[in-house]
Amino acid sequence: MIPLEGEPLEGEKLRLWRLFILGRTVVTGVFVLALGVMNGLVPPASFRPLMLLTGVQFATNGVYLYLWQRRDLEFLTGLCFSLEIILITLLIYFLGSDGYGFTLVYLWPIIMGGWLSGRRAVPALTLLSALGCMTLLILEHHGLVLSDRILLPNGTPLASVLSLPYLLFISLLVWLLTGAMKASENLLREIMGHMAEGVVVIDRDGRVLLANRAANSLLDVYQDRPLPERFQECLRAMQQSSQDVCRWLECHGRTVSISVAELPGTTNTPASTIYVARDITQQIQTEQMKADFVAYASHELRTPLTTIKMLVQLLLMDAPEGGKQRQYLSVIRQQLDRQVRLVNNLLDFTRLEAGKYDLAIEEVELPQVIQTALSVCRLLAEAKQQRLTVDCAADVGKLMANASGLEQVLINLLTNAAKFTPEGGHIRLSCHREGREMALAVEDSGVGMTPEQLQRIFTKFYTVRNPAKRGEGTGLGLVISDMIVKQLGGRIQVQSEVDVGSVFTVWLPADGPSEQADNR
Repeated sequence: MIPLEGEPLEGEKLRLWRLFILGRTVVTGVFVLALGVMNGLVPPASFRPLMLLTGVQFATNGVYLYLWQRRDLEFLTGLCFSLEIILITLLIYFLGSDGYGFTLVYLWPIIMGGWLSGRRAVPALTLLSALGCMTLLILEHHGLVLSDRILLPNGTPLASVLSLPYLLFISLLVWLLTGAMKASENLLREIMGHMAEGVVVIDRDGRVLLANRAANSLLDVYQDRPLPERFQECLRAMQQSSQDVCRWLECHGRTVSISVAELPGTTNTPASTIYVARDITQQIQTEQMKADFVAYASHELRTPLTTIKMLVQLLLMDAPEGGKQRQYLSVIRQQLDRQVRLVNNLLDFTRLEAGKYDLAIEEVELPQVIQTALSVCRLLAEAKQQRLTVDCAADVGKLMANASGLEQVLINLLTNAAKFTPEGGHIRLSCHREGREMALAVEDSGVGMTPEQLQRIFTKFYTVRNPAKRGEGTGLGLVISDMIVKQLGGRIQVQSEVDVGSVFTVWLPADGPSEQADNR
């Protein structure tokens, strides 16, 4: 059973409880009124226990309404139907031997409890009703009854007069509640049927409990039918992957993304998995067009920028020291360097996104990679009089990774550290083995980042601005570094505190990426 056919949702429960309390108020009110009309304002002594009981029945509606207003549905459920069974038992007892005509009324709290509380309430309420009947039979067996029969002045048994209206009103209320629940169920089904996203619910045995129309169209998945082989392969891949939040598959020439959520099992709902499918074909095509355009534009810009940079270098060789010409040419060279970095980052990013960035796994001499990265970034640190130190354990040795990719990651991290660290600051590069992983950490005494900035640093084109207006970059360096590290089977951890500094730690498997990481 799925939630659409099981117990109602929380908001729907409140509405059904309200309808139940109003209906019960009408039923018990009419019951009290009928007794008053038949017996007068001052009933005979034999009628008084029954009148008191019906008054209590009517008064309990106020208690139920109070609990409903407080949204205490769990306590309301336990109190209401247990008390209802006790009151029915007392009603049968006070009506004497004719009261057994009300025995079927025990079905009323059992049915309503099952609807409003779920199937788990039915056995308990049934057992309580059976105990009520057994109690009545035991009392009768021992002669502990108030009266044999309660008769009206004309000799008609009171139970016969009250049973039909009572059952009629209860049947009417059950009919109203059933209609309300059916209307709610139909509304949910209409919503599911008109959703653009496909929704599939599969239990632990692989049975399709639910599949809406979009799922039929996008995935060829139908309720109560075997899963298509293509979808089964997708599910197996998700189960084998440690990162199974979202995947996609090709179906009927369309690209469909699959989001997954686990539905824990309850008494009324079996443990199952919800899959939501969305057609992202147009989105993928648009992203591909954007990536192709960026790659083409970057490639076309690289050649003229390189030529201009070479010409500026030649002009600088002939420019007199201290003159305006050298100053202007130096500014041009700095801006050219920035544009070249931007173009290179865009090309690297598009290749990484397209899976065309060559990161062949090889044996890497880590000390050599570290020295190469330091040689690239040392001038930038020296220009700001920053101390650049290295602290690597003696046993770091070799690891299975990609030398050029790891160099690029370290260069990006060291460059960022230099940019965001004030003059005279300290930058420290450390590395050590921890189990089967290698840790490389770049620590600085820079401006640091806020928690909000930390959440966005691996977002495309996001840059952190420091108070000195320095460190403005392309917003791709950390994104590229993160993508490279993930391709190598690792991860980047970041710790930062404003005005204290930041620590970027790269964790890499010393034996190279696992097969799952290769396939990501």
